[in-house]
Amino acid sequence: MNHPNLDVPDPKTNLTPRQKNVIRETWSHVKNDLQTNGVDLLIALFKAHPSYQKHFESFADVPLDQLKGHKKVQAHAVTVMNAIDSLIDCLDDNKRLQDLLQKTGEDHRKHSISIEQIEDLAIILVDLLAALFGQNFTPFMRSSWVQVLAVICKEIAKVLESQQTSS
Repeated sequence: MNHPNLDVPDPKTNLTPRQKNVIRETWSHVKNDLQTNGVDLLIALFKAHPSYQKHFESFADVPLDQLKGHKKVQAHAVTVMNAIDSLIDCLDDNKRLQDLLQKTGEDHRKHSISIEQIEDLAIILVDLLAALFGQNFTPFMRSSWVQVLAVICKEIAKVLESQQTSS
């Protein structure tokens, strides 16, 4: 039975309840092993964009093949994944979502992280999800993730750009 309310988009995020549900459902599987999945995410990011690793002083010069077992990489991976988890947890609370995105933008601005780097991480995250789910990663799952990550990137970009215009 179809529920029409499941397809009514949220006015702030433009995500439907159906999309939010599939995001939460897929994330629940990723969440089962945040550290491993987070390390895999960071390694994939650094493979695709080697210069990004230089932003992390504690493992800037660690060879890619040694990152998986590096404690600082593991710690940062968990931090990243917990941040994503928090954002997913508040998809139905636009005020809280906005506050978290504001803080995320401010934290990354301090480290001279660009919106392009955030967007690249989002692309790698979708690729990681596709790899984890294989054939079960449906076009609807992909489009839902792309959309939520676009919302996240757009809001973080506002914070990063606000600093550029005020400096």
